[in-house]
Amino acid sequence: MTRRRRLPDLERSAFVAVLCLLPIAAALILGWMLYSGILLQDFRDADFDIFHAVGQVAWETRLVEAYQLWRPDLPDLAARRVTEETFLFTYPPQLGIVFLPLGGLDRPSAYLVFMGLSLALYLFVLSRLAGDLFPALILAAFPIVAASVLNGQTSLLVAGLAGLYLQAEVSGRRGSGVPLGLMILKPHVAAGFAVEAVLRARWHVVAGALLAILLSTLVATLVFGADVWRPFLEATTAAGDRLAERGFMLERMISAYALATTLGLSFGVALAIHGAGLVVVLAWMLHLCRMRASDRITLGVACIATLAVSPYVFEYDLALLFPGLALMWSDLVARSSLAERLGLVLLCWAMSFSIYAGVILPEGSGFWAIDDVALQAAAFWVGVGLVAVMLRRAPRAFPGKFA
Repeated sequence: MTRRRRLPDLERSAFVAVLCLLPIAAALILGWMLYSGILLQDFRDADFDIFHAVGQVAWETRLVEAYQLWRPDLPDLAARRVTEETFLFTYPPQLGIVFLPLGGLDRPSAYLVFMGLSLALYLFVLSRLAGDLFPALILAAFPIVAASVLNGQTSLLVAGLAGLYLQAEVSGRRGSGVPLGLMILKPHVAAGFAVEAVLRARWHVVAGALLAILLSTLVATLVFGADVWRPFLEATTAAGDRLAERGFMLERMISAYALATTLGLSFGVALAIHGAGLVVVLAWMLHLCRMRASDRITLGVACIATLAVSPYVFEYDLALLFPGLALMWSDLVARSSLAERLGLVLLCWAMSFSIYAGVILPEGSGFWAIDDVALQAAAFWVGVGLVAVMLRRAPRAFPGKFA
């Protein structure tokens, strides 16, 4: 009797994992070559250049000037000799502590240290959360991760902290609120986790997070001075005004607000649609808490919810999505077909649409007719709906047989 040959399990394949890690490693090497000037001598004004410039200002304890560089009425700032860019820096002063050591390094070394450590943390927590399903997660995540690495973004660091929080929570370890509190580095993408902790009455998490926020605020104040907070708040207010005026690249955002605005709807209507989407996601999370769903599912949905809170969420912030999917992937395996999960992977790739399309597709290809539409936001919300549909199903007794 001839035994049927089983198809390889793509979601647990080490070959798939290595194949997806290669472009991420290539992005890190390519980034170092770009920032060192080996490839392009005039490669400037990438995201990391802004962060390195802030690090240089922080190195001189002049972080207050980083929050004033957007103001053309202040041409004589000492920070102008560090960067000629007029940018709106709205990260809290705590992130200045992170960037401060980079100010003492040259550009390529600072990039390699910051992105190398951020990437290592991110891949570590993703592998711990996903277990033997890590290949499936890195298959879904690698386009977003590679783009974040190349741009020198902070998203991998923040998502790594989120992963540490998730890992501590599912392991039942104390002190899980500390990494959650450290996500104050980008507070607008941490709110969903705070809501989840309150809904589950995890008061020790809330207390730990508040303590971490308080201590980090104290350290930032001691290092940069109390006068750093006023220009920070002014820059934050200016960012809100600029968002309402479409002053940011909305076509690179993933929020419901960005999608509605780029489709031509007014600011008020777009904000109402965004609010409705947020209410739906929070109601979903509340339902899971009331039904006493597993920690893995509730925390995984919190990763989705936290991306739905702020209108100001870019495609590189989607790095936060994958620690949540890593927690839930085994539950998705038990409730869906392989074809459905591959569809979810394709949607994750589509979420990086705006990053790669402008590079790959030439002008006149037809892409430019929809260049101003936040298509990756549509992919994100379709993906959210697909995950919700999967989780509504009862788990199968033998999911592997049907996957």
